[in-house]
Amino acid sequence: ATGQTFTFTVQDSADNSTFSATASPIARLAAAVITGASNATAAATFTWRLPPGVRQYVKVSVTASATTGDQTARSYSLAVLT
Repeated sequence: ATGQTFTFTVQDSADNSTFSATASPIARLAAAVITGASNATAAATFTWRLPPGVRQYVKVSVTASATTGDQTARSYSLAVLT
């Protein structure tokens, strides 16, 4: 919806259960934000280069703004390129 945001944050973990976006060096990566325009927000591509020292497990967390409503019909894709 117009003005609603989705924030994508890269997180890492040493044990695949406790993830953090603030642990060094993953904290150097900026979050990506998409702001909605009407009901047809265009697809977006974000690229992060993982810095040396990133822990073994990596994921991207998606947080919606408080007023986005039901987001069950949304989909996101993550590709890891080596």
